[in-house]
Amino acid sequence: MLRSQGIPTKLVKGYKNDLKAYHAWNEVLLDNNWVIVDTTYDAALGKNKDNNMLKNSVEYNKIREY
Repeated sequence: MLRSQGIPTKLVKGYKNDLKAYHAWNEVLLDNNWVIVDTTYDAALGKNKDNNMLKNSVEYNKIREY
């Protein structure tokens, strides 16, 4: 959806520190910086999420990006 609105976005695959399974997330270009947005992880947190969509890059190990 973001790409359809002209917002540069990447699909990224790899690992997140607290997950054992292979995982996917997005990187979005905001203010000339690539930031991690992980809606799958946020959805799993449910009501306990911290309301911060931007994630810390040290928690992610990128293997592939598209």
